Amino acid sequence: TTSVPERCCLTRRTSGTTGTPLAVRVTRSAAGVNGALFHRWMSWVGHRPGDIEARLLLDPAVPLWGRWSGTPYRRSWTDHRLYLSPFHLGEDTIDEVRAQLARVRPAFVIGYTSALFSLATLRETPICEDGWRPKAVLYVAEPLFAHQRERIAASFGAPIRGWYTCLEKVVSASEC
Repeated sequence: TTSVPERCCLTRRTSGTTGTPLAVRVTRSAAGVNGALFHRWMSWVGHRPGDIEARLLLDPAVPLWGRWSGTPYRRSWTDHRLYLSPFHLGEDTIDEVRAQLARVRPAFVIGYTSALFSLATLRETPICEDGWRPKAVLYVAEPLFAHQRERIAASFGAPIRGWYTCLEKVVSASEC
């Protein structure tokens, strides 16, 4: 094995969906290539500078522990994102989440398959009812089964595209 100098590495953490987040050391160049691949994919699906994204990922939407304001989202004007908490998505918050989506009208909705499916199934009515449609719904990290694709597509009325990469940066794939 070849030792890589510490200054050439970054520590990245998994989402912890298997129970406990895993810390992995990756080279800066591997992280850069992965970032470039992601931006290439986003360009391919139609993302343009200034497009707003709604994200149902493990981004810092709201605190997971301690005091919580009851608001299951956070708006960032700096990076053009609406951060939605997949951990706070439920019967008591779904109407507020859907109202935020209708208000913000993001060009893209990106999230874990399970979170997107929950968003699409917590109410019987489609999410996009008033003429707004995202350019695409983007799923990441988890497989998308046929019944999930059907329900998410019906709820958003938009193309669905997938992206998969692993923290260790040994594989990256996208749906074309």
